[in-house]
Amino acid sequence: MKKPSSKKPKKSKASVNGYGKKKKDMDRLAKEYIHRAQQESFMTEVRVALAGMPPAICISRKIGVGSLELAKLLGKKLSYRVIDKEIVDYISREAQLTIKSIETFDESYPGRLKEFLCGFLGDKSFQLTDYSEFLFSAFFFLASSHPTIFVGRGAHLVLPREKVFAVRCISSKSFRVKRLAKIQSISEIEAERIVDKADRGQNEFYRKVYGKSDAPAEEFDIIINFDHLKNTEAIAGSLASLFAFKFGICPGR
Repeated sequence: MKKPSSKKPKKSKASVNGYGKKKKDMDRLAKEYIHRAQQESFMTEVRVALAGMPPAICISRKIGVGSLELAKLLGKKLSYRVIDKEIVDYISREAQLTIKSIETFDESYPGRLKEFLCGFLGDKSFQLTDYSEFLFSAFFFLASSHPTIFVGRGAHLVLPREKVFAVRCISSKSFRVKRLAKIQSISEIEAERIVDKADRGQNEFYRKVYGKSDAPAEEFDIIINFDHLKNTEAIAGSLASLFAFKFGICPGR
């Protein structure tokens, strides 16, 4: 008789990197958003919720600098959930595919969603394409439904500035290339190609959605340069303290 194997079954790639759970979370949030967006009371709900919205943290970053790792550490310290660009894009895309989520508004109030967004955006002159309408309303929904840290996609430009702690994460290109090469076990030449492509995509996104070609320092509460500040745990602790100071919130509560 063969002895039972002592080897543990290999975990799937999805379970190792957390993608499976993340996909389920994305599906759940998208369904919740679409379900609520189809209700006549959605805009009133969001308007009221935003008035009492918990302070949000918005992290803007250069691709590959390590901001998601920082966001996760900060989220644990503050008991905040972390929403990255993939989740926001997913929710926006799913809402876009569900045409009823905007037809409900337009049947009785033509252009109501655009009017709603313009009311919140005030003097901010964004070109409201179909995608940006869903993107911005996803920001509103996520920010008003739970204390949230946003990573990427310019949430700090859309949400009420008095409710936002805006952080910019930067570094030299060489830092990003070396970090990506190490994480993905690829050559620095290949890593540089990936970084360049990601930068082009990011620049194009901000140009199309926000009409911006840069991220001026005055947009942010603080700028972190990872070339000179390398202890991510310490950075997260400092940001938690600054966040608490700005909004009078005790970290971890």
